[in-house]
Amino acid sequence: MPRKLHFMNANKAFLYCSLWPEELPQPSLDAQSVELQAYCLLNNLEVAGVSSDVRAGKSFGFREGFESLLLRAKIEGVQHIVIQEPTRLSRDPEEAFKALVGESLPSGLTLHIASWQTHTQSTEAKRWLLRMKEWMTQSQRLMQPHALAGSSTNSAVGNLANAVAILRTKPLWTRLFNLLQDERYAEHLLRALFDVRSGAVLTTAETEAVHSGYDHLHMFQALGYRIKGERTENTRLVADVIVRHWDKLKPLLNDELLRSIEGSETSAFQ
Repeated sequence: MPRKLHFMNANKAFLYCSLWPEELPQPSLDAQSVELQAYCLLNNLEVAGVSSDVRAGKSFGFREGFESLLLRAKIEGVQHIVIQEPTRLSRDPEEAFKALVGESLPSGLTLHIASWQTHTQSTEAKRWLLRMKEWMTQSQRLMQPHALAGSSTNSAVGNLANAVAILRTKPLWTRLFNLLQDERYAEHLLRALFDVRSGAVLTTAETEAVHSGYDHLHMFQALGYRIKGERTENTRLVADVIVRHWDKLKPLLNDELLRSIEGSETSAFQ
């Protein structure tokens, strides 16, 4: 009987949506649910249930809601759990990382990370996660006796952070960041940005944010929804890229959208 149950539920998945009480801005549980449902639709998974968690949570280990969902999955023979991204699981990054490399999940359970478009049974994902684990271990060991040697690197990082902070004070950046959160404009901006990406120099984080936005655009369309950004760092990164490459991107936008962005006071956005 247990084998039959597992066979019947092989393609069923539980969705786990969560937020932290002190998280600002707070991600919408509804938006998370739509994103996870879209992921399931594109990956032939049947949604068996949705669990939401808004409690404060422990300072270690998994969140109580996720632990309960693991137990429920075991009892009901559900072999897949879908989350938005790893910070939804625990306050402790190391604990979340253990789950990604399969060290703290029940045998036979696949954890899907929708924003990464991958899962823990993916050969490619396993390979990169294990490499990341090795790199983190080696870095910690090597950096301990050479902590002072990183001062120049710290300076470069500080300069980059200052440049980003200045960019985000521009009126154009503020207008674009707000429009990315409006479903009437977000799709057009993302499509235009994706068209000019080959000629843009992006950081790793910016590249991931742009591709994630484009992937989400297609997932939302598959469910019949229109996409809009939330007040997250990914949306801020997308706004950074658009502002830096605004001259290349402008010709790809229609006149109505340009007027909405620049208005009649174009000089204010230079």
